[in-house]
Amino acid sequence: MESKKLGEHIAKLRKERHMTQAELADRLYITEKAVSKWECGNGFPDLDNIGKLAAIFDISIDELLQAKEKHKSETVSEEQILQLQEGDSPLINCYEDIVVYSSHMSSPLINRLAEKYMDTITQFEEIFYLLDYFTQETLQKLCLYHKEKIAEDTDLALLSGRISNDCFSALCESKQAR
Repeated sequence: MESKKLGEHIAKLRKERHMTQAELADRLYITEKAVSKWECGNGFPDLDNIGKLAAIFDISIDELLQAKEKHKSETVSEEQILQLQEGDSPLINCYEDIVVYSSHMSSPLINRLAEKYMDTITQFEEIFYLLDYFTQETLQKLCLYHKEKIAEDTDLALLSGRISNDCFSALCESKQAR
């Protein structure tokens, strides 16, 4: 998902609940500036905050992350589902599409497609959207390929135990270099 679309969705959900950015920030124990950054499309919430946002908005994490793309996923025909399951679908053209249609695909297929479209990931945090589907090998490839995109507020602890110590160290070094 593009940061701009997710930010717009977070803003919409917040406003529907008659909350200010400051109120949402207080509930998340973060700064109002961080909420503003997300809503402007200049960053992504970390995995912990994604879970908290879903709970605050009383929706699933999938609903939060799929934002406007949810409607696209709900209108998938049986033929398109079969194409998705076989990994031969015109619906998949980038990493964001994999996130949107992940509920129709197996973990091995998601891994294969994520590696194929890893160059379409625009921000390091997008890797977290499918974290539970990835094998260690795929996750390491994605992380190392995008290590230069790590934001200063990216919580690398979420990757601890999911990737090798060498890979984790390389990410930490890249983050410190920023």
